[in-house]
Amino acid sequence: MTNLRQNTEASTKRRAPVRTSREEIQEKAMQLFLERGYHGMSTTDLCEALGISRPTLYWYFKDKEDILFSVHKSRLESRIQPILAQMKETRDPVARLRFFIHEHTKGVCLHADTKVLINETPYLAAEHSAWVLEVWAEILDVLRQTLRELKESGKMRDVDELFAAFSLIGMVMWPYTWFDRTRPEGVEGLINAIEEIIFGGLLKPGISWRANPPDSLRSEPTQDQDNPSEMG
Repeated sequence: MTNLRQNTEASTKRRAPVRTSREEIQEKAMQLFLERGYHGMSTTDLCEALGISRPTLYWYFKDKEDILFSVHKSRLESRIQPILAQMKETRDPVARLRFFIHEHTKGVCLHADTKVLINETPYLAAEHSAWVLEVWAEILDVLRQTLRELKESGKMRDVDELFAAFSLIGMVMWPYTWFDRTRPEGVEGLINAIEEIIFGGLLKPGISWRANPPDSLRSEPTQDQDNPSEMG
């Protein structure tokens, strides 16, 4: 009888908690990271905000850093990696660049959690940071290859491909620090400005970059699902 009770208790301890979910913890953690920063938020704060116990939290995550990486990884997998996959499938290099500019700029400007994904990255563990950097290294490689194709086709000025690729990433990444979504121009106005600067500087005179955009460029940006007060 005693062995039966011990086995039942052990089974109960191994059973996944039902009061919350991994996704709920991630979303609440992202909200608190936005409000307080990585060091300003504790696992105690998170448990209290969700109304769960620390054992429940640690059922899903090892520690606070593990939570930070999980939200970072989920955002890269849902937003950045699909952009990368579509870029690899787009044969025309100009259309490929336009797709990257449009989709990444919209993602940065329409999602307040971009601030967490950038500002809190230094607090990731070495192996987690390496995973994130690998994703961005792949994007950099695709951009460099795209610029190389433009140069080989005779459409691009004699500009260093690495510097140009880094500059492009910077232009579509850093609006999270200053973009004001209440401006009448909106995200599309910003995208148009970036395209004019990028293509006006990279392409030789007379080369058209507006013709035949992919279907994805004709769609309107989605509504922001994050707290707009956290941006701009």
